[in-house]
Amino acid sequence: MPLEGTQWKLARMEAIPAKAVAAEADFFTLQFSAADTLVSGRTNCNRFFGKYELKGQKLEFENLGMTRMACPDMQYEDAFVKMLDEVDRFEIKGAELTLFDDHKALAVF
Repeated sequence: MPLEGTQWKLARMEAIPAKAVAAEADFFTLQFSAADTLVSGRTNCNRFFGKYELKGQKLEFENLGMTRMACPDMQYEDAFVKMLDEVDRFEIKGAELTLFDDHKALAVF
């Protein structure tokens, strides 16, 4: 599957329980738009958007903006946003996207 033009939903991430991910279909999602190198998505609360930079397997998110609603379980949103900030590489195997910081897998979509 291509990184761009696909909607990715979080499958596994250490700091976020599966129950929180499964609560809504668009919780913890990412979408990459090749036309304007724009990433957008949703945590368990707010929507976010910003630029991304892609060079081969290297991937970085830049200037992520976010809506500012207060919700229960904000710690999951904080963990998700912090994770995005640390990403420097990705790998796609079949229908699975893994985001990495160096060699450490941060999250699987």
